[in-house]
Amino acid sequence: MKRVKLIAKQGFARLNPRGRRVIALYALCLSAVSLIDGAGLYLLGTIMKSDDTQALTQLGNQSIGLLTVILLFVSRSVIATAITWIGLREFAEQEVFVGQLNLNSLENEPWQTRASIQSGEFFTAIDRGPNALVQGFLVSVGTLFSEAFMALTILVVLLVMEPVVAITALLYFVGVALLQHKFLSVATSEAGGVVHDQGNRVYDLIGDGFHLAKLLTVMPSNSFASHLAEARRDLAKARAKRAFLNALPRYFMEAVLALGFVATAAAAYLVNGESSVIASLSIFAAAGFRLLPSVNRIQGLILSLYGDSALAESALAIDVAEKHPKCPNDTKSEVHTAGSFLTLQDISFRYQENSPYVLRDISLSFEKGKTYAVVGPSGSGKTTLIDICLGLLAPSQGSLSWSTTPIVGYVPQDSVLSTMGIAENISLEWSPDAIDQVRVEDSAEATHFFELLHRENGEVGTPQLSGGQKQRLGMARALYRQPNFLVLDEATSALDAILENEVMQSLENLAEDVTVLIVAHRLTTIQEVDEVIYLEDGVVSGRGTFNELRDSHPKFAQQILIGTVD
Repeated sequence: MKRVKLIAKQGFARLNPRGRRVIALYALCLSAVSLIDGAGLYLLGTIMKSDDTQALTQLGNQSIGLLTVILLFVSRSVIATAITWIGLREFAEQEVFVGQLNLNSLENEPWQTRASIQSGEFFTAIDRGPNALVQGFLVSVGTLFSEAFMALTILVVLLVMEPVVAITALLYFVGVALLQHKFLSVATSEAGGVVHDQGNRVYDLIGDGFHLAKLLTVMPSNSFASHLAEARRDLAKARAKRAFLNALPRYFMEAVLALGFVATAAAAYLVNGESSVIASLSIFAAAGFRLLPSVNRIQGLILSLYGDSALAESALAIDVAEKHPKCPNDTKSEVHTAGSFLTLQDISFRYQENSPYVLRDISLSFEKGKTYAVVGPSGSGKTTLIDICLGLLAPSQGSLSWSTTPIVGYVPQDSVLSTMGIAENISLEWSPDAIDQVRVEDSAEATHFFELLHRENGEVGTPQLSGGQKQRLGMARALYRQPNFLVLDEATSALDAILENEVMQSLENLAEDVTVLIVAHRLTTIQEVDEVIYLEDGVVSGRGTFNELRDSHPKFAQQILIGTVD
């Protein structure tokens, strides 16, 4: 129960002010509506206890009294339905708010943290978790409050009319509910934990199957399908178990209601004699008609809280405190080498505190308007150096400074495409109103993608693009940003020599204040750059023009002889 209280407290705080007001009003309004139930039950009890019409002189006769009872009960249902509909629509907005809050927070996490998150965890933090927290957990808390108030109202009415029936009903239903809770809450909580864990696992496996579809078609796996089926089977069983446990109180309560009649009759007979049994049973039946569903819902809501706890906690696991990540791309430094656009001073980096350094004492200066290439053997630290320049990683030691705020264009080796059309993929915008069509066309033309843009623009998805076309789209995507710092990480590896030459010539026509940093293995890609930087075992072992480095660095010269710079 402490866990449930903590989640409720933290979850309520995670909502925006409007959401907190809506939750409170939702619970209060439903509680107020329960007073209608109390009035109807009191009137019905008066009718059942009356042996003539004297008790109903203000209403005229018993027919009018019964009609009033019916109208009260119907009105209560209609008003409660309206409150629930309005409340759930508001809660849907809060679910979106919590999901966006988590997304924004994750985007501000250091890249190392974000890269370590599995796809299932990511989906849960943005969608499944907020849904469980708001629509499942917090709505259940608000509804539980109103249902408890309704049950209390009914018991108060019974206490006024028939104290024996009220006390009997209270002790009976509370005892049954506590017994159920003792046996079901732990099992429900465990089932909810399995749903959370196996749900993440299934999402991860489905993502693997989607991203590896081509490989798995050519080189089928002997175990992927069965492994996914087993994970989905465990998830389905956990979901079924949780659904069964949530439904169990309803069937159990209906079964024990009959025993409640026996207990009520016995108590009435012992306290007031045989003449009171029929009236007491009638009042208990009328109260049970309203009280039993309420008790069922209370028990079901409590079990739902336990079942949703694991998923709700996943939404709260994201630290949404305002973050100001120290990324080089977010700040402008006044300390830099004269004439330099980007300066790295004594940069060292390691991924963990006790791990060896991947980069050591790197000092480089990149001038505005010039093109640089970073080469070296595999594992030399090229990717890490690029990630530091992009602001994805913060150096463990040393400093990085800019002469002006960088506008980055980045082209990775594998350009991942969204499910949207080509114009949306180039602009990385999902709303047509956010797309600058002129910039889309200019960037597509600069990367020889113009024909494909007009042939396929407007179609949803880009599944038929070749590897080279995807790379050209990736380059157009970078140029769309109108960058002053362009990073190409094996960005032309899938292009043929002629097309690569044309694309590289287009890059030479960029504005004079664009600094270009290239990681490439092809000699043709780096021959015309202003400076080549040779990285080896995490240190810069040589730098200069292509010809200068060839003449001064034996390993670079050897790689040239075999036709590659890796």
